[in-house]
Amino acid sequence: MHPFIVFDLDGTLMDTIASITHEVNRTFQANGLESLSVETVQTLVGNSSAYLIDHGLNLAGGKDLGKADRKRILDEYNQNYYDHPIEGSAPYPGIVDLAIWLKDKGRKLGVYSNKPDPIVHRVMDHFFPRGLFDAVSGFREDLPRKPDPTGLLQMIEEAGFKREDTLYIGDSEVDGILGENAGLDTVLVTYGYRESEDLAAFTFPKVDSVEALTNYLKTGKGALS
Repeated sequence: MHPFIVFDLDGTLMDTIASITHEVNRTFQANGLESLSVETVQTLVGNSSAYLIDHGLNLAGGKDLGKADRKRILDEYNQNYYDHPIEGSAPYPGIVDLAIWLKDKGRKLGVYSNKPDPIVHRVMDHFFPRGLFDAVSGFREDLPRKPDPTGLLQMIEEAGFKREDTLYIGDSEVDGILGENAGLDTVLVTYGYRESEDLAAFTFPKVDSVEALTNYLKTGKGALS
């Protein structure tokens, strides 16, 4: 039984891919670059906005851009997304009810994301009841990005828990590696931005829907009944 449950954001709690793709393309088009498909953006999400933009530029006609231009375009994207993080985003159906159920069972809840910290807080404040999540953290310059476990382990410690108290839930290879690096019990979801085959290298339990995740948390290993 895990008293502290930490979720990834994009592809786990929230379906944000339409919003992310729109802001990527808004930024790229303003810089004379090609647009990317939702499917392409989806393969790039999970590491960080820096990874998304850097690799996206290589696919959108910006392969020869230097560091200064790449940094400028990244900053433009982050500002565009900070200004418009809501339209085209939504929690996965059933996920808010699951979080409320966990809270009612006395669990503490966290969110740990590679999305820039200010954007994470804007999204969480808009879509989830205030106070539902006890710890919310996105990428900050003072901490390394996932899958480095430093920030997540710091969150766990600051929340007053230990590794063995914590369950981490994510949807990507980055989350799987993070779970391994942090030494945490981990569940990977395949209803988000990765398919089962993308996560085949990981031995963690995998669930293919919010309903299946809910069932796992209620009846599976570490059941919360």
